[in-house]
Amino acid sequence: SPNIYSPAVNTIAEGQTKFESHGSNADRNTIHDEASTSESPTLLKPRRETTQAELAIIDEIERINRRRNQYIKTKVRTINGGKALLRMAIGAARFTGEQTKEEKESARKATDKAWAEAIKPESQYHAIVAPILESLMPLETAQESCEKLLVKLVKQLPVYEWVKSVNGFGDVSFATIVGECGDIGSYRNPSCIWKRMGLAP
Repeated sequence: SPNIYSPAVNTIAEGQTKFESHGSNADRNTIHDEASTSESPTLLKPRRETTQAELAIIDEIERINRRRNQYIKTKVRTINGGKALLRMAIGAARFTGEQTKEEKESARKATDKAWAEAIKPESQYHAIVAPILESLMPLETAQESCEKLLVKLVKQLPVYEWVKSVNGFGDVSFATIVGECGDIGSYRNPSCIWKRMGLAP
């Protein structure tokens, strides 16, 4: 069956990636069994089997990517908490179920604008968000550390030589796809990869 050398890899730079997988590993076999009549038959040509050493690297990439995802989620929650403090300080409207969609969007934009100003040291509200900003620093460092490890690992995969030749396709982006999808070559066609990433119905 196709593996990491499959031509399916040739399309992964064309889509948008997400940090979080929309399917479990248990779903992967089901996804692989789905046929796609829209794909060219050339995409189904078998290649060499992925080696055990490569599978071990992929497993490690998946593990570190899950850790990275948690750091990112924690950062988002922390920032949202800071914005909630800021809304109270500036008297911005709270998000309630009684607000219309337009009112919620207006309040959100006002808060985002206030946050962008508050993170500046000269802002009168900087003291309010300063503890939040300090708590984000170790999360940023941890995320960067994970990304360095991910890049080091994906460079050991044979397909990385092709990835380097694609303009605008970065190492972290490729590592994220491998971290979410696992062995890309085990997917039947590109549509299966997009479904795994939550980018196709």
